[in-house]
Amino acid sequence: MTAQHIMIAVAVAMVLLGTYLIGAGTRAVSGADAAPEPSPPDRPAPSPAGHRKPERAAQPPQRQDTVAGPLKVLQARAFTPATTSDHESTAEERQAGREHIGTELETDLTEALRLLEARPPELRGMQMNAPTATVAQELAVLRAHLRGALTDLDARLRTDPVAAGDLAVAACVASILKRMPAHCGVTFHRAHRRSVPLDAYFPGSLLHEPGFARADRKSFPAGGIGDSSLIDQVIWSESGRLTPLLIGYSDTVLFPAASRFRVLGLDRRGEDVTVFLAEELPDQPLGSKRLTQILDHLRGKAADAGVGPIDGPRPSPVAHIGLDQNGQPFAPRTAS
Repeated sequence: MTAQHIMIAVAVAMVLLGTYLIGAGTRAVSGADAAPEPSPPDRPAPSPAGHRKPERAAQPPQRQDTVAGPLKVLQARAFTPATTSDHESTAEERQAGREHIGTELETDLTEALRLLEARPPELRGMQMNAPTATVAQELAVLRAHLRGALTDLDARLRTDPVAAGDLAVAACVASILKRMPAHCGVTFHRAHRRSVPLDAYFPGSLLHEPGFARADRKSFPAGGIGDSSLIDQVIWSESGRLTPLLIGYSDTVLFPAASRFRVLGLDRRGEDVTVFLAEELPDQPLGSKRLTQILDHLRGKAADAGVGPIDGPRPSPVAHIGLDQNGQPFAPRTAS
């Protein structure tokens, strides 16, 4: 091979090598070398495996949940509180209450005495500060009220003036309630919404209920509720009282007459409404941080709550806590 041939072969080899290097240097980057593509701006990046984000509800409720919302001025309906939560019944009140109810109370009195003699753990301590006869009479009145024998008592407590007999009955119920076990926690109440205006259920408002509001600590009541639009009330109880063993419903919670409830929020879903309330004790207002915590807790419990048995306790005679049949809020008269 001549020198000329050798030089030609070397030149060809160098051309081939240059072509290869150029191709290698300009190939597309892929695999581990590729930079991650950014997620579209309108879509969140996928969650790590095993941590799927919950899907949003197709029709989320419309919420009003500002605890300290703008105040609204509504005309209130005045009432005179029938009793106080710390009331101790007198012999005269117990006698007047018994005469007001009549002979129908005899069955309740018999059951109350039988229950006290059995000394169940749920009612332990009821007789520590009062004679058995006193507790039995008060317990009989409470039992009569829970089973519906005291027709329209709560409605009459909402209407001034309250008859002397009803005041005596309310005094007995209030007195026995403070001897019953307390429930601090969530309760559930349900009623027909009807056409009652809901202007008073704005976040931050304080409602007063003249009667003995009733709720359940585990589920919404089913008895007596049809297919019409509903108003659910999810209530945080501070002083509500359990009424075990009296009429077979161990989860019934009764609030003292003239209890106060702070409106925390209101959710609308179609024609149905859910109101979130927190019982507020006199001279013990709940701070805004605490109210926010309670509202979050109530919403979580409401989402998980079911409906009680169809043969369970009927809804509270107090349909719309703190409002009359026209949606007007109650306001207690102050002593002059």
